[in-house]
Amino acid sequence: MNELLLLGARSLVADALCEHLQAQGRPFLAASRQAASLSPSWIVPGQAAIHCHTAISLLYLPALLPYLDWLQASACRRLVALSSTSRFSKLASSVREERATAQALGEAEAALLTWAEKAGIDCVILRPTLIYGRGRDHNLSTILRFAARTHCVLLPLGAGGRRQPIHADDVATACLRALDAALPGRHAYDLPGGETLSYAAMLTRLLDLLDERVQRLHLPTGLLALGLRLLAHLPGFSHLTPAMAERLREDLVFDAQAAIDAFGYEPRPFTPQVSDLPSGLGQRRHR
Repeated sequence: MNELLLLGARSLVADALCEHLQAQGRPFLAASRQAASLSPSWIVPGQAAIHCHTAISLLYLPALLPYLDWLQASACRRLVALSSTSRFSKLASSVREERATAQALGEAEAALLTWAEKAGIDCVILRPTLIYGRGRDHNLSTILRFAARTHCVLLPLGAGGRRQPIHADDVATACLRALDAALPGRHAYDLPGGETLSYAAMLTRLLDLLDERVQRLHLPTGLLALGLRLLAHLPGFSHLTPAMAERLREDLVFDAQAAIDAFGYEPRPFTPQVSDLPSGLGQRRHR
């Protein structure tokens, strides 16, 4: 059976993608190191001979590269793979690990496109911005957990940087649209969310989901960076870095027009819902 192969089937975006595929009645084969609960068919990637002409990869892009020969052997002819706009926004980070991540993403994109061209495979790379939703992301959910625990959020003075958060469901929809568009050749598209807003405005809408009063504490950037470094030692906050404080003053804005023209990309504005809250957080009581 010519099923769609889904790599990275335990990720946040994978949950949404599996739901879309099941709702459409489309058969698919999920590949991940551990069983994917939302998929009726599951394999460990690279460990079985399969036959899938189309594939979507939600893996961290450098982690996809070891499976390219396996994909080619499976007769894959069309591939959609996620990267990230972090490959641009973190290139000049003050944190060495973030610079290394940005460089690794850029190198992985180049390697993937080179492989796809040599193999004659149609390939689309999608770069989402700030992914949120379903209470499982490591971006906005981190803010909500901290706010619920401490009744405050930390901001640098002059945090006017603009953001374009994108819901995980919209990333999943974009993957399917890019796949179904059957774009010939090799392409890469940025995927910003459907609304550009200041960090402060984004934060206000986010905190409105909570039933607690949350104070905003404005700190000098250097002091906030130190606070993030300390928070990174706590469970659930290990991904925080001092460079995040610096980026809150920067615009991280990307253009969606190429994706709109190519495959009808149509992201929603930033409207977080109660369903986007991390598990265990209360919602604001609506009168």
